[in-house]
This record gives sequence, C-alpha cells and structure tokens, in this order.
Amino acid sequence: MNSSQATSVVVFRLGGSDYAVDIGQVKEICSASGLGALPNANPVVAGMINLRGEVIPVFHASSILKGGREEPGASAKILLLEHHGEEAGLLTDSVTRIANLGAQEAVEPEEITWEARLTDGTLVELVNLDRLMSVIRSNASMETAVPGQ
Repeated sequence: MNSSQATSVVVFRLGGSDYAVDIGQVKEICSASGLGALPNANPVVAGMINLRGEVIPVFHASSILKGGREEPGASAKILLLEHHGEEAGLLTDSVTRIANLGAQEAVEPEEITWEARLTDGTLVELVNLDRLMSVIRSNASMETAVPGQ
C-alpha cells in the first residue's frame, strides 16, 4: 500500500490493539457464529465458513499478527479477504470502523504489520496483505499430529 493519496481501511481489534487492512482487499465482513471447527487442524486455523455455498478457510488473526492464539468474544467478526485471487477469512475480536489513512510515503516493509497514522491521528498496525497471505498459505495445509495415530 504505497500511495500519495488517502486510502480507506477497515479497522479491527485484537487484544486491545487496532489493526487495519485496505478496504479494497476486504470482500465482506461476517459474523463468526457460522464458523465450523476443523478437527486436527493447525492451531492457526480457526475453522471453515460456508458463505453462500462457498467454503472458505478462516484463520486466527491473533495467532498470525500477535504470535499467540486468543479466543475472541461475542463481538467477533470474520474479515473475508481477497488478495490476488486468493480468499481467506481472518477471525478478529471486532471490526470497529472504516477510516482513512493519510498520504503514505513509505513502501510496504518486509514485516507483516507496520505502524501507520489514520487521518484522525489514531495509530494502527497496518497489515501487509502479501505477507499475511504468505503466512496463511504456509499454514493452510499443515495439520496437527494426533497422538496415537
């Protein structure tokens, strides 16, 4: 996200911190109530959601972005992301608002997030979707071994 003009973002919360993704990469925001668990799945995988007949994998945002799995509460939302033709759900604590980033001079770094300022002055962790989807791809096919099998 390297832009000299304002960019709209979806702001979401994880464990008391604000994160943001480019609104153009968010296909939909949905309730986490329809999330189905996957037995023996990698701990990063929250489950699957059936969205109008399309089954989409959902991943724990806290595991990927904060390094530890935290179970979201009743206000949990799934951000359905679409990036370069790939779709994945990201389980968040809540989605708080749509906001604008000010003009950005810096090019996306190699890190998965970096600090950015919204036009209202709020600091957020901006998510690098190339890196996020790379982490998701590397965890999507990994399964947790089941003892005794």
